[in-house]
Amino acid sequence: MKMVRAVIIAVLSCRVVPAVPAQELTMDIETAVAMALENNLDLQAQRLELAGREREQKAAYNSFLPSAAARVSTSRGILGPEAGGWNLSLGLQAGLSLAAGSVYEIRDALLAYQSGLIDLETARRQLERDVRTAFYGLLLERSKIELIERNIDTSRQRYELTRASYERGRVSELEMLNALMALENLKPRLDEESLAYTTALMRFKQDLGLDLAAAINLTGTIEAEQPEIPAEDLVARYAPGRLDIRVLVKER
Repeated sequence: MKMVRAVIIAVLSCRVVPAVPAQELTMDIETAVAMALENNLDLQAQRLELAGREREQKAAYNSFLPSAAARVSTSRGILGPEAGGWNLSLGLQAGLSLAAGSVYEIRDALLAYQSGLIDLETARRQLERDVRTAFYGLLLERSKIELIERNIDTSRQRYELTRASYERGRVSELEMLNALMALENLKPRLDEESLAYTTALMRFKQDLGLDLAAAINLTGTIEAEQPEIPAEDLVARYAPGRLDIRVLVKER
């Protein structure tokens, strides 16, 4: 089955795809999930594989369908008023032809189809989970890049000020070099994060079935929910387990 699925994916990958519009695609997380569920090549391959299993199941069930045949016969009367005449009779024969192994073939086809349904639903849920994780991961990477860029701007300004002070004799050369080193150390971090973001973005586009050259803009924020727990509940839940509280209770 894995070989068949690989062939299907290869065929789907070679399809003629309409040119991606030049404008940037703006999407939120729900749009990204819907696009992935519709266009993901792995999911499409599993749908085609499931359709094949369904056809096999129907073909196996066809062995249960009865076969009908019409029969025409003639006979000549010997006795009675119809003696010497010819009679025409019509008949219909119906039979059920079922080979010995057909029951097992039907069972196997049914199990294969049901297994395919489970595999498809599992793949759908896993893809949705992966797309949501990747979406928030890209937002986080983008935030890290923006933070590093701000730090670089700040470090560059600090270095320019330190160099100007050094030229006026107000600071030592060591201070100026330290400011320059702090600036230069941030640049490789920016390159690493930019490369990580680009790689993750390519995988994300592949999951969505998009052309890798498509320009996309992800909209959304990462906001951690702050649970509101009354102080009294915290005291009642955790205070009895504190060692200092337990000591005070025993001293009473």
